[in-house]
Amino acid sequence: MIATILAISAIHEDSPKEAFLKAMENYSKLKSFSADLIHDKSSGLFPGKYEQHLEYIKESGFKLVVKGQKSGDRPKEIAPDYYCDGKNVTTVGGPGGVQALNTDPNITPGYEVTGGLIMTWLLNTPNKRVLMNPPQGIEFQFSWGKKDTWRDHKVSEIVIKVIAGSVDNSISVYFDPERKHLLGNEYKAGEQSGWMEYKGQMDNPKLDAAGFKASSG
Repeated sequence: MIATILAISAIHEDSPKEAFLKAMENYSKLKSFSADLIHDKSSGLFPGKYEQHLEYIKESGFKLVVKGQKSGDRPKEIAPDYYCDGKNVTTVGGPGGVQALNTDPNITPGYEVTGGLIMTWLLNTPNKRVLMNPPQGIEFQFSWGKKDTWRDHKVSEIVIKVIAGSVDNSISVYFDPERKHLLGNEYKAGEQSGWMEYKGQMDNPKLDAAGFKASSG
């Protein structure tokens, strides 16, 4: 009993913000990563229901592709496919085209929107730095959530309240009980709500960057 209490106490030594930032840095240090992503109205940009597969190799790039649907057959509510060679991102489907990896803190590109927080952390994007040091006029308030289960997972919930001018929204992020892996997140903003889930996560798997070359769908 004493050992159990000590273990629980150790997990909650960190503040919710410290726990969130620790998990973020753990992902940022990975050499490679893979996972499946499940979306249900997870963003305003792509408010559909769809699944993706993500593979990432540090400095070599990534691919983030929708499972089970050719790129030319999708409605606009579903994300296109993204392929990155470490410098440029090729979009297959939707508007298409090739663009350099984003470095503008005022832009969140489609691959980061649909890849979610883990994509932000892996790529060390400007949004990651905003989470660590928000600019003037934006405030993030972190608190422990009450849920201990979410979508059949045992979880540790952290609620992030985003305050920016008149905007006041919250997002719940769900980690495994040890807070080593982000399992997903959900939001509610007025009448809108949605969620995304990461499944089958693999840290530092053996991957082949040859698969990051775009192919037409």
